[in-house]
Amino acid sequence: MEDFWILVCASWCCRDGEFKSLREEFNEMLLDEEWRRVMRTRHALTAECLTSPSVSACMCMYTNGTDANFLNVTSLMRYAFETLQLQSTGAVKC
Repeated sequence: MEDFWILVCASWCCRDGEFKSLREEFNEMLLDEEWRRVMRTRHALTAECLTSPSVSACMCMYTNGTDANFLNVTSLMRYAFETLQLQSTGAVKC
């Protein structure tokens, strides 16, 4: 009878290791899918921002894009971007 319980415990320990690797693999798959979902939603632009390739993408985004599009692409609000532009041209001193 003791041998039976030793075998049960040994098989349980082996299964626990297999389940651990399966849990880790499943968790990695969930993280990958969440990353893909975030990338799809974060960089969604409206059609008004898409123009011909000859036009500068940054200038088109600045002039035609909505504030949400501008924030998604540059991670800056329009006011912060304009302030940085003025500082880089020397019009405003820090």
